[in-house]
Amino acid sequence: MPDYVSVPLPGQRYKDKYGDLVTIDYVEINHVYFFRDGYYGLCFTSLERFNQDFMLLDGGQNA
Repeated sequence: MPDYVSVPLPGQRYKDKYGDLVTIDYVEINHVYFFRDGYYGLCFTSLERFNQDFMLLDGGQNA
């Protein structure tokens, strides 16, 4: 695990470990809140788990 913690920013696009796309809504202390493509509900996970299971897409911004 890296010595730093990456904090996602609102509007950034990520891919989870299954290949599903998400858009960051907001980050609070140790939790990341995001929307999954094709799912209307707000999702969340711990910042630690997010950094393990999600990869920033090239550019990272929603086009």
